[in-house]
Amino acid sequence: MIEQFLAALINNRDSQLRAWMGEELMRIKGEQYLNSIIPYITDEERASGYHGAFYIEGAVPRDYLWKCLEMPSGKKLIAVINFMGLDLGKPFIRVMAIEPLLESIGELEALAAFLKAEFFMFSPPRICVFDGLGKFSEETERLKFDMWNVAAPLNVIREVKFDVSQQLRLEKAVNLDFYEWYEREYHLFLEEHPAHKIWLQLTKREEFQGMIEEETCYLCFLGDLRIGLIAAEYQEEKFLTGYCVYEELIVQTHRGKGYGKQMQQLMIRELPIRDEQDLLWGTIDSGNKISLRTAMACGRKKLGKWIYFNT
Repeated sequence: MIEQFLAALINNRDSQLRAWMGEELMRIKGEQYLNSIIPYITDEERASGYHGAFYIEGAVPRDYLWKCLEMPSGKKLIAVINFMGLDLGKPFIRVMAIEPLLESIGELEALAAFLKAEFFMFSPPRICVFDGLGKFSEETERLKFDMWNVAAPLNVIREVKFDVSQQLRLEKAVNLDFYEWYEREYHLFLEEHPAHKIWLQLTKREEFQGMIEEETCYLCFLGDLRIGLIAAEYQEEKFLTGYCVYEELIVQTHRGKGYGKQMQQLMIRELPIRDEQDLLWGTIDSGNKISLRTAMACGRKKLGKWIYFNT
């Protein structure tokens, strides 16, 4: 089963990412990912836990198993029921792997109809598929972009000569004394930009603590004035390994002046490189234009996106 999906997983990735990683590492990462998800197809204990946590009338534990399916067209896929924001009223089907790859809206429509029937007990109004090659480049009434993968090799972008104010500096956070300030600024931002509530989430104290211990949580100062915070966590997600930008915030009085971009550029210089192939990466909602612009200005590239398609 691994070989069945491995080539499709790799082929559904941007050529830039494949060039950065090399085919051998891509195969290793792809095999690791498939080995991690295939057991879920038969893991009835895990499915039972999800049945209890996300009970839908009429559904039984086996309905929550990951499914390895074959369509009448011959396409093979692995798919699972998900709930957006853990909301029982927002079910969708996430396609974790598919081969051959989707090539057209017609194939996407056929997939949506097929999965709606396979997961009928959940009445899923949409499916979610990863588009790593930009096959689906325009949103429509039925097709909407979700999260973009944005990344670049850390050892490459740290060599770029960015224009950063000499007054701006970072200090590693050594404790959680900043947390109440961060929480207050976070809520002020959401009051100013309520639409961002869809994709932003308050970082918890324990999450910050882990990054403080890893020395990857920074407070940003303009002279002696604290104006922001940025933090990253070393993570591995499928083909993305390195530092994930976990939190980034500029205080209300200093937004719109380019400090968010400069703060991220300063962090790029500070983060310790564990491996020469480490990436600086993140997943950014397609609607979060500010964060997307900042990431691109700091040298990161769009490497594919998740898309939703209505059934």
